[in-house]
Amino acid sequence: MQKPGGHYNTAATHRYLERVAEEHADILEAILAGDSDAARDAMRHHLSRASNTYASYRT
Repeated sequence: MQKPGGHYNTAATHRYLERVAEEHADILEAILAGDSDAARDAMRHHLSRASNTYASYRT
């Protein structure tokens, strides 16, 4: 994630990418298991978190 002054916090970026990968894995696992309720819940969680994350950059 970018710090003030245009510098990137590589540790935060790494954590963010790990979290996104975990969320994608949760969604995929639910789909592959045929669990539509779990897939929907995982997708909603992912989109909600992503929306909140990106909204913080607009302020």
